Amino acid sequence: MKIYFFKVLLLVPILLMTVCSREKSPAPAVITFIMGNVSKNNAEAAAGDSIKENDVITTGADSFCDIKLGESVLRIQAGSGITVSSMLINSERESTVILLEEGSLLCRVKKMVNADYFFVKTPVAVASAGGTQFSVESDKLLTTRIKVFSGEVKAIIRIKQFDADYGRFLEYATAIREGQNVIITDGQFRDTNGLVERVLKEETARGGAARGNVIEKVIRRTEGDVVIKRNRIQKFNPGDFAGENRGIIQVDENPGDVARRVATIVRKEREMPTPEGRLLIAANNIYFIKDGGIKWQGGLKGYPVRKGDRLFIAAGDYVFCALSDGPIVWKKQIINDGSIEMKDGRVIVNSSGKFTALDELTGN
Repeated sequence: MKIYFFKVLLLVPILLMTVCSREKSPAPAVITFIMGNVSKNNAEAAAGDSIKENDVITTGADSFCDIKLGESVLRIQAGSGITVSSMLINSERESTVILLEEGSLLCRVKKMVNADYFFVKTPVAVASAGGTQFSVESDKLLTTRIKVFSGEVKAIIRIKQFDADYGRFLEYATAIREGQNVIITDGQFRDTNGLVERVLKEETARGGAARGNVIEKVIRRTEGDVVIKRNRIQKFNPGDFAGENRGIIQVDENPGDVARRVATIVRKEREMPTPEGRLLIAANNIYFIKDGGIKWQGGLKGYPVRKGDRLFIAAGDYVFCALSDGPIVWKKQIINDGSIEMKDGRVIVNSSGKFTALDELTGN
């Protein structure tokens, strides 16, 4: 096994073919990348597996899974569980509803046109997005957090009685824009559902109106409590969540051929473990693989330096020394700009504007 370099140029024809054919044949719903332990419907999942309506996908600790739904892509973060509640993807329409029971999602959603929609539901909230990069988190206390990195999202408190009519509530919601977030708690969910239930009983008791009219009256009377308005929206510093934003960017940077090669190395490392793990470089990404899973993924910022049978790589968060066939000799966690130089038995990298020298044999 060797460390392989796959030039982006080789992928250009494939990418062009994909772009040119999107209008006629949207991409299917499929798992594009897996790190660690991921299951689909209680069975081990693999890159390339198709995704269907009602499929349940869960990720273990230190694991994640990227899925492509038409022209939208998701990263299911570690310790998460989702259900594809509803999905219609064809040449004319892309409509998806994802239920996030617990954990977190990073979402890059296509721009919605005509009857398209993309909803993420949690136990206490519903978010609607289009042409957006955002994250949704649902924790053990049933608190939902929604952060928007680009575009805009609308959100409401989930109403049990109107779980099929949340689109009508969302029409009244204020857009959550780039650099903004909202938090919806279980307490807010309970209070709002109690209010809606009381109003629904009042309107139903009055009688003489069709169900559609009753729902409309309930919406008008309660929308101020159900929808997320401007006073509930907060600002955040995107730099504080750089890891999430980078994860969103990486979501569709793992093409199928790379995923298969990663899976091969992961399997080999699981069967024949090495003390420090292995490196794979593919499509300008670096994968640090150890203990049967990907421990870290990053972009290739500069050219590796070869000396004898060893490669020295400055990779943004780490500096690696690896044998040419993959096994890692040493690694050093140090922030760097990707530049690397060898001099007098030292590996020299630029860390926060200062040059740092590491011993080429030990990394010390």
